[in-house]
Amino acid sequence: MSGGGRIAPFIAAAATIAAAIISGLFLLASNGKFDSEPSADDLTKQLQEELNNKQWSKANKSTDDILYKLMGVKNQEEVIDGEKKVSKDKIFNISCESLNQIDDLWISSSEKKFGFSIQLEIWEETKNNKGNHWDNFADKVGWRENDKWSVGHYDFSSYSQVNKGYLPTFILVRDGNISWDTFFRHLKECEM
Repeated sequence: MSGGGRIAPFIAAAATIAAAIISGLFLLASNGKFDSEPSADDLTKQLQEELNNKQWSKANKSTDDILYKLMGVKNQEEVIDGEKKVSKDKIFNISCESLNQIDDLWISSSEKKFGFSIQLEIWEETKNNKGNHWDNFADKVGWRENDKWSVGHYDFSSYSQVNKGYLPTFILVRDGNISWDTFFRHLKECEM
């Protein structure tokens, strides 16, 4: 057997292994095992388009997606002390630049009716009111009516239908909890 005859089986085996690896990589990618999620920048472009088109519900969801991605929370919730709750520390993973960029998009698209800075103003206004601060804030932005939580109906076409500060609803986590105090403190630190 010549030298080439002994090498041929190794080349064939190597080619088979390479093909299997490549095939496996494509299979992994198609099953979503690679991080094929859009980047925060891609999501921000999507948010801008949704806000420009007054697609409030979609923009609200996109805002959540961006902020969770920036916090490093994959499933939009984490279990802490037996509760579904986002760690307060993760809120500070969101850069001031990102918060301001998102806020600017909301402010400009809503004629200064929606956005984090609007909510921060209302949070500050309501903190000295009698009663529960969270309830006072929620009443003022329209998340509560007659002492009952009523948030979630934000497919509207007119700004006059909802209260100032109603959107985004990021701090009202689905099946979870984000510390309102911590979030608003972070907004203040970002000089919003």
